[in-house]
Amino acid sequence: MNSLIELLNHPYHILNHLAGAMYSNIAPTAAHQRLRSRAKGLHHFTPEEYKTLREMFGRLAKTLERFATRLETPVDGPQPNWLTVTAQPWLNHKKIMEATGEPLGLSYVTIYDALRGKRTPPEGLLPALASHYRQHATWIRTQLDQSKAERSSYAFSAGRGKRKREKI
Repeated sequence: MNSLIELLNHPYHILNHLAGAMYSNIAPTAAHQRLRSRAKGLHHFTPEEYKTLREMFGRLAKTLERFATRLETPVDGPQPNWLTVTAQPWLNHKKIMEATGEPLGLSYVTIYDALRGKRTPPEGLLPALASHYRQHATWIRTQLDQSKAERSSYAFSAGRGKRKREKI
């Protein structure tokens, strides 16, 4: 499950928000610790966790594609607040903006203000941001496909206190 662990440990993803969405029936601190231990490779995933993470990251990839499409579509009239358009609690938007602005010579603050509507977006910012979102969505899908191939040889945990490992 190295590909799933890479997805969890990517700097664009906020692990505690993913854990909060994934484990809604346990305390937030315990949920964060449970997912963190799996992300470090200390404990095995259960089949339910694997399926849930695949669904969550699949939805995230679709959402990123939608963000990219909206950023590329020309808007008539005043520019919208792009931060509300691209709102996603599982993503660390600061890292994405920094990575997008680096080749353009733009700082995080400049990009943030442009997306908020305080300034007009610099030439090429919105297409570059859309490209970055698409690229990340493609990477997520690649990792999910790889995790699908890895699951046949992965020994899933049967749950807390269980000795038997499951295979799906």
